[in-house]
Amino acid sequence: MTRALYFRAKAIVVGLAFIVIGSFIIFSVAGEWLTGMQSRKWQPVEAVIVTFQKIDATSSGSDGRWQAHDL
Repeated sequence: MTRALYFRAKAIVVGLAFIVIGSFIIFSVAGEWLTGMQSRKWQPVEAVIVTFQKIDATSSGSDGRWQAHDL
């Protein structure tokens, strides 16, 4: 394989990686944006807060679950 062909193949691989990662980011952001736009159609409701409790959510570590702790 010649040196020019090696660099061209490397550029194609890097370019494809950017396209894949960029597409993932675009679709993730677009999905969040679409959800936000749909929430504008929600009907407002009247409500009364009956109770309130402030909690601190922290990650438990290895399993990735969140735990709520009373403050």
